[in-house]
Amino acid sequence: MNSSPVSRYGFINAKLRAKISSILPDEFRDGLLRAPTLEDVFAFLNENGFSRLTEVYTRTGDLQSVEAELFIGQIEQYREVVRNTEGSVRDFSSALTVKLEIENLKNLLRLWYGSRIKKRPMDHRVGYIYKERILHAIPWDALINAASLSDIAEALGDSPYQAVVQPYVGTPVEQEGIFFLETSLDRFYYRFLLDEAAKLPTADRRTVKKILTAEIDLQNLSWIIRFSRFYALTPEELTAILLPGGYPFSREEIASILAREGERPGQGPGPGIPREEGSHITRAAGLLSRRYPALQAVAGGERGGSASARAAMFEQLLDQVRRKEFVKIITGYPFTIGIVLVYFFLRSRESRFLTTVFNGKFYGWEGSRMREFAE
Repeated sequence: MNSSPVSRYGFINAKLRAKISSILPDEFRDGLLRAPTLEDVFAFLNENGFSRLTEVYTRTGDLQSVEAELFIGQIEQYREVVRNTEGSVRDFSSALTVKLEIENLKNLLRLWYGSRIKKRPMDHRVGYIYKERILHAIPWDALINAASLSDIAEALGDSPYQAVVQPYVGTPVEQEGIFFLETSLDRFYYRFLLDEAAKLPTADRRTVKKILTAEIDLQNLSWIIRFSRFYALTPEELTAILLPGGYPFSREEIASILAREGERPGQGPGPGIPREEGSHITRAAGLLSRRYPALQAVAGGERGGSASARAAMFEQLLDQVRRKEFVKIITGYPFTIGIVLVYFFLRSRESRFLTTVFNGKFYGWEGSRMREFAE
């Protein structure tokens, strides 16, 4: 194979640029959020290239079937890129499907936990799990029928996920749940990608590093905001779950974000000292505002609105930062691995946005809440 960048990326670059231009433009997202009912959402999707999802919903009336179809569509999109690339680019594109494999594994682990540990009836949901090969040979049925986490680890023995699950065998998952196991799988994904990127030509390695660093930074910042609002995590726990390869948040910085107004970082709240609404958002954004100036609007301490409203604004700013970084890649030198990464990241966000809208409309969420959870 000719090793020049033009020969490696000429065909796939033109193909993906055409596809990227149609991925969730603002007017499309706004149209979905404004749709008054779930039926209106699917009518809108039917008119905008998603007739396959609308057909499934019309036939079944089942959102989980729609989400399963959306997942299958993602796998097909990844495989299309793999088919249209060669050599190291093909290998790296194939490695990116680990993202979908991990999503499938996490869904299965949640079902296993609900069924085996919490003794909830989950049989009706097993049919939605994708059981075909994605990248690695994983015995999905054996995982579903596993009696213990030890059995799951053993069944994963021929895949890289066995080493991720094994440390949790023997831990009190009955009480603690699988939250930390799920975050370990997320961290594995980014380490795996960085390792695979090492096999690419030098210029591509640099591009992957740049894109992944920005993505990791923004994902970690988003997690810090969400987990500090919805989970009672200690600074040590929150620091431990963050993705590797981005801004090195220290234990002290995390403690500062979690601290209530008037208390010293790392100490418990003093009597009668409430958390200033949204102050954790201001402190978190401040840590990365030098790298990403758009976050200064939050880091500068601008007030107004509820914590939920400020969190929603923060998520929108993160989305703007991501898109700005992606635009740099799309409009810059075209013949790099960057176009493949941007395409997959945007497709992943498209799927997450659609799933959030489906569930948000079903449960009657406000548009601002859907935006916050979709990004």
